[in-house]
Amino acid sequence: EQVRVHESIRIVDYYFFSKTARELLFNITTTEFIRKAFDADPILTQSLSFEFGSEQEMHRDTAFVIMNSPMKLAAIWIALEDVQEGSGELLYYPTSHRWGDFLFSGRFKHWDRERDGEQQLADWHAWLHEQGRKRGIEPIKFRPKKGDIFVWHAGLAHGGAPIVNSKMTRRSLVGHFCPT
Repeated sequence: EQVRVHESIRIVDYYFFSKTARELLFNITTTEFIRKAFDADPILTQSLSFEFGSEQEMHRDTAFVIMNSPMKLAAIWIALEDVQEGSGELLYYPTSHRWGDFLFSGRFKHWDRERDGEQQLADWHAWLHEQGRKRGIEPIKFRPKKGDIFVWHAGLAHGGAPIVNSKMTRRSLVGHFCPT
């Protein structure tokens, strides 16, 4: 039996304190790509830094990253090392950004614990997996090399695979962007 030696911890907005994180998140190639996608200058609204895989349940960013225009959100995931099998790789359902919406309390893209409760959150996670099954789509494990960048749409269903080897790291940096 595998014994956990750490808890998955995310550092929020590390770029405030790290010049290197700012250089990575604001690299010209990525910001120009996002600028073209938005047809506007991008604003970084949040960053997350990871040492280990998150093991986070499959989700869409629109549920947790609250924006006035939730579909005007793009995320980037930067590999800070080669990602190995069993390290809690990023998982995603290809084309899931084109699936319909699950609306919390019948009208919201974002989840609110007090308004919606834990059961709606569980129903939403199950709904995402059911949508994949209905379409015959399996989640893909993203195993990038150091320096690779994955850009995704706010509606892409993604999460963290289980960590098989708790001694392995999955160092990465995530940024959430919206247009000005």
